[in-house]
Amino acid sequence: MVVSTGGIGEVSTRESFRGRKLASILLQEAIAYMEHHKVAISSLHTGAAAPLYSQLGWRSVGVTAVCLTREELGAAAAASATTTPTPCSISEMNSIDSMQVVEQLQPIHDAYIRQFSGCFARSREYWHTWWLAEAAVSRRVFLARDSAARVTAYLVSSHAPRDGDASRTIGVMEFACQPHHEAHFIPLALAAIEATGGEALQVPYGMVESVVPASVSREEVHGLMYRAITSEALLPVNDTHHHFFMRVDSF
Repeated sequence: MVVSTGGIGEVSTRESFRGRKLASILLQEAIAYMEHHKVAISSLHTGAAAPLYSQLGWRSVGVTAVCLTREELGAAAAASATTTPTPCSISEMNSIDSMQVVEQLQPIHDAYIRQFSGCFARSREYWHTWWLAEAAVSRRVFLARDSAARVTAYLVSSHAPRDGDASRTIGVMEFACQPHHEAHFIPLALAAIEATGGEALQVPYGMVESVVPASVSREEVHGLMYRAITSEALLPVNDTHHHFFMRVDSF
């Protein structure tokens, strides 16, 4: 099932104006706008501001994640060296070829996410505006290519480990691949760690469950929130509903 979704992002208040409920007023305006346009659900990602969104009807949805260290990824790479279906070369996307690369990424992403629930269909306009803008400012995009230089898989990571993070963990925001190229996650992840100076990588488990050992410890992370907007939204939204990056057959 595909439903219309309204995303909330870039919410901030100048420090001298805080405490006046301005963000709440703007969010209520956004809710009214979505109701008027018959949007089914709204989604957002947040951290410390979760209580604000909860007061206005958004509910937190847990995401099961795994944290893979540089050593674990290296071991996985060695183990898969003889079983990876096709060799690949790894590079980082640059501003010169980004427009051409995005044209290859869009169909890969569209096909890959169909095996999951809770993912978002993206328009061509979204890829060429918002996605590219984020990639240029706060994300790093790593590409796996075959011998014909065609993209077979890609990984989007945070730009660098967070300041003060002793574990030097970077986050994976996105991974997608052509059919039967899931193993390309490992060299992509190693490239991301090497380029960002990280020592570990946190990734939603559903992205990589076919290529990481089942024994890897998992944890539940929060930050993704949903809100039902109209009666068209038939999805249950509550604190125990795990919705993002789960196989469709176990949803």
